[in-house]
Amino acid sequence: MLLIARVRLHPALALAVAALALGVASGMPLKQVPLSFTLGVGNLMGHIAIVLGLGAVLGRLLAGSGGAAALGRLLVDAGLLACPGLCWRWESSSACRCSLRWAWCC
Repeated sequence: MLLIARVRLHPALALAVAALALGVASGMPLKQVPLSFTLGVGNLMGHIAIVLGLGAVLGRLLAGSGGAAALGRLLVDAGLLACPGLCWRWESSSACRCSLRWAWCC
């Protein structure tokens, strides 16, 4: 916290400095500290990338199948995303197509 509050260091950089300092303070050999740090960060980023990648694929499938609109409609109709004045409205574009979109109903 001192690195962030007093020194005004970026939180990610402060976390890296603190992790490296803790490795040295714990008695770990100096040669092992950066290897342990990169291994830990690499494992964490690998797990995060998998979750984000699968989330993007699922989101794309929901959007393409119309499931995202149905899920949104279900949540609004159930009152879980209650917003007075928000409703579905058919809108036509310049290409003579109609689409169902969220719009403010006055």
